[in-house]
Amino acid sequence: MKTRIESSLKAFQRNTLLTSAQGLFNLLGYQSTRRMRLESNNAEEFLKHFAQFGDINSNKAEIQDWDSVNLLFQLTKSEIVNNDQLEINFEDQPLDETLIQSYLFFVLELKGPTYNRTQLTAITREINKLTPMPAIVLFKYGIYLALAVIDRRPGKRDVSRDVLEKIALIEDIDSTSPHRAHIQILFDLSLSQLYYTYQFRTFLQFHLAWQETLYSFNPSELNRTQST
Repeated sequence: MKTRIESSLKAFQRNTLLTSAQGLFNLLGYQSTRRMRLESNNAEEFLKHFAQFGDINSNKAEIQDWDSVNLLFQLTKSEIVNNDQLEINFEDQPLDETLIQSYLFFVLELKGPTYNRTQLTAITREINKLTPMPAIVLFKYGIYLALAVIDRRPGKRDVSRDVLEKIALIEDIDSTSPHRAHIQILFDLSLSQLYYTYQFRTFLQFHLAWQETLYSFNPSELNRTQST
């Protein structure tokens, strides 16, 4: 599996961004027929479609640097429990609009060769202002990839408006020569491994498992040589 993850990361250098992103998430066990294609994959079309959900700060979102953006799919509990390679049973729960029920997966290509953690987290936060559920964002910039997910909770005064909290981010994944620590964290985020580790029974528990896995990543692992 880790060898396949490495190959999938390297595919970003030879295949289209959309194909590569879908291939990576599919390999990790995440796929859905709940898809929406915008008329164009530029920032203007994205903002026009999602403006109904809120406003963003264009400077913080680095809108001028967006080369392309695509909504890959929406992931709900149905796609998780219907995975034909796993036997995952979710608990029956009353429908509660204040609980996290799904993810939106986006892939965003930026024009610049490098971006720091502050910039990537700011972009992730601004995108999540425009989505009614957590948006997982896969970034591509130069030869690098980054993966971000945000924690959010209903507002205390207005439960229809989520409060955006801490962002978990893995940055600077070298798609030409992936570090084994990055391959490992992606393996840990795969649906099968995540379920093996956390045995989640609700979508909220699944969300918390994603968060915990990303928070557990130790950047110091990147300073070790591949041979250690």
